Amino acid sequence: YQRRVHGIDQQWKEKKRSKKLYRSQQLSSQKKPEEPKTEPEKKVEPVVAEQKPEEKGKEEVKKNLEENKEKPESKAMDENEMKNLLEILNKQMTDPRQKEQFKELAPLYMKHAFWDTQPVAHMADQFHKGITQGEIEKKEVKDVKTAPYALPEGFEWSTIDLTNEKELTEAYELLRDHYVEDGAKRYRFVYSPEFLKWALTPPGFEKDWIVGVRVIKNKKLVGFISGTPVKVNLGGKEIKMAEIDFLCVMSRLRTKRMAPVLIKEVTRRINLKLVWQAIYTVGKYIPTPISETIYYYRYLNFKKLNDIGYASIPSKSTLKRQEKIYKLPETVTIPGFRKMVKKDAKQIQPLLKEYMKKFALSAEFTANEIKYMFTPRPDVIDCYVVESVTEKEKKITDFISFYIVKCKVLNHETIKEYKSAYVYYYATTKTPLADLVKAAMISANNSGNDLFLCLNVMENKKFFEELNFTKGAKLMYYLYNYSTESLSPENIGVVLVQLLTFNPVSYTHLRAHETSLHLVCRLLLEKKKKNN
Repeated sequence: YQRRVHGIDQQWKEKKRSKKLYRSQQLSSQKKPEEPKTEPEKKVEPVVAEQKPEEKGKEEVKKNLEENKEKPESKAMDENEMKNLLEILNKQMTDPRQKEQFKELAPLYMKHAFWDTQPVAHMADQFHKGITQGEIEKKEVKDVKTAPYALPEGFEWSTIDLTNEKELTEAYELLRDHYVEDGAKRYRFVYSPEFLKWALTPPGFEKDWIVGVRVIKNKKLVGFISGTPVKVNLGGKEIKMAEIDFLCVMSRLRTKRMAPVLIKEVTRRINLKLVWQAIYTVGKYIPTPISETIYYYRYLNFKKLNDIGYASIPSKSTLKRQEKIYKLPETVTIPGFRKMVKKDAKQIQPLLKEYMKKFALSAEFTANEIKYMFTPRPDVIDCYVVESVTEKEKKITDFISFYIVKCKVLNHETIKEYKSAYVYYYATTKTPLADLVKAAMISANNSGNDLFLCLNVMENKKFFEELNFTKGAKLMYYLYNYSTESLSPENIGVVLVQLLTFNPVSYTHLRAHETSLHLVCRLLLEKKKKNN
């Protein structure tokens, strides 16, 4: 690897040296304008050794650089620089998985027409200047635009009222037909109207933060983005943020670049409420993730998932054997395990608050918010508690929740959908976490779910191996207008309801800053820094 990087380094040096020499020769060959003739005083000049052409070129370049010091160049790479680097690495690398991984990481080091104008962390700048924790851009209400951002001709802004059945249905239909689907166009997330209303209208929600774009002529909803207020604890500091979800633009209108305008408009509305930071997740690299997490999944109905192509039978196995591996008991054996009821919220709130102290980044809930968010709703959210019964009182010692999302199967004759249960929040003081999760899986299976998933956040990695979970796709966490050191998934205690990935990845996962390709990018940036 060192020899390979050294070879890239030498190629780069030779190319830059030849360009500098050519430029310096061009500058030195330019004729100076004639000056009026005056008789110069005769002076005896000391004899100076003649400079070599290479030395003259170096001095010229140094002089030009000193003159342009006041014009700092962006540390990120433009498209041509990244293209050249990719060409060099493609010749050097033989493993196609490494090439694919580098292409994924490349956007972290490139210039972005939209994100370069936003107060978000940039990998190239962090490498050169280091990471300063805290707010990136300090603003006041007087600095915020009072008028909405301009839309392309023929479109208008609309505040979506999800308490209105007609507008709720419009949002549901837009997301159903145009939101995330897998690369092979086999599955698409379908968020039910009940799910959207539950997720986007919690206690204290802001109506203005649920933003739509309509066609002026027929009032059809063609764009959508939502923000909900959340309280986040980061390194012991409580910060009011907005959780950004469900950015969606109708497929045929995506060339009009409405997504950046939707982001700017919802940001403007959030800022008017004196909230300056946001948290969001994306299934790909953009500037710049604070954490890189992975979905892990566990089959509940293996036969159905195999029929639709989501699961596959290993070469040395059979369908019956796989079904046996993933078979679950029909009943839960944990004493005191039952469904949550509203009055349990008062006990769950301090239990969850104490448990969240384990994580550097965590969410905070009031008892009223817990009552709303965790009380079971059919095909939306399920929550179970473990109640310890003594002579004096009934005390809740543990709880676990999961939300439910349906997926539309696009190309199957008989199976039209499957249901997935996603681990949400939990807290344990008495029951082992693996036992609690197994009980939740049994409950999810009994209620008709086909797949059980969770991220490798919080303490989830403790039960992956024991409960037959399989590694899946990546999901990146981002903060808007806040810079912090990158966090390991085990330090993340915030779970968003936005889903952006489907299938498992086919290569071994490595954190971005631990890969050799990431180091190559840094090497190129370091060279650029030295030359500047």
